[in-house]
Amino acid sequence: SNQLVNVKSGQAKPFSFPGLGDVRVRNVLRSQDGSVWIGTDGGGVYHLSAKKTAHFTTREGLVNNFVRVFLESKDGTLWIGTDNGVSHLDRGGIHNFTAQNGLAYNSIRSLLEDRDGTIWIGTEHGLSQFKNGEFVRDAMTTALSDEKVWALHQDTDGGMWIGTRAHGLFRYRNGELSHYTMANGLASDSIYCILEDKQGHFWLDRKSV
Repeated sequence: SNQLVNVKSGQAKPFSFPGLGDVRVRNVLRSQDGSVWIGTDGGGVYHLSAKKTAHFTTREGLVNNFVRVFLESKDGTLWIGTDNGVSHLDRGGIHNFTAQNGLAYNSIRSLLEDRDGTIWIGTEHGLSQFKNGEFVRDAMTTALSDEKVWALHQDTDGGMWIGTRAHGLFRYRNGELSHYTMANGLASDSIYCILEDKQGHFWLDRKSV
């Protein structure tokens, strides 16, 4: 949001990471090794580990300095969704993807890795799948090519759930695409986040009607 807040023992207080100054923080990810990745509003990415603080911007090869979402994949590499493309950070360096080399659209809103290792990328103008080193298209990506994809989730049965900015919720399973809107009982057709609890219930973050 506009300010980073830390909630501890029931108390919410403004928080800033030591040594980072007044950077505007958009998102935070704690990785598998315990280090922290910080995405900013125009200041690139910071990586805080026990040894040092590293800073990645377009000068270091990042595709864009406005970071919207992080994804740490199963292989430990980092995917960074920005306002103008996706950066994939691995041991070989930073690899960038934009609409020029297969991405559906440059403005990124959501990232997910499914159980098969496919990276799903939700954009402001469609959905992309990155599988085995290349972008692939299928009936689902074609059907959702005009959607603003703001939320992604894979359920325990392997079904994919796609939340959109204005047209409700989609589910893709076994080759079939289902669609749910306010006409089916949703409180809003703007879905920002999808969570599934241990009982298999879904919780949707929405825009107020």
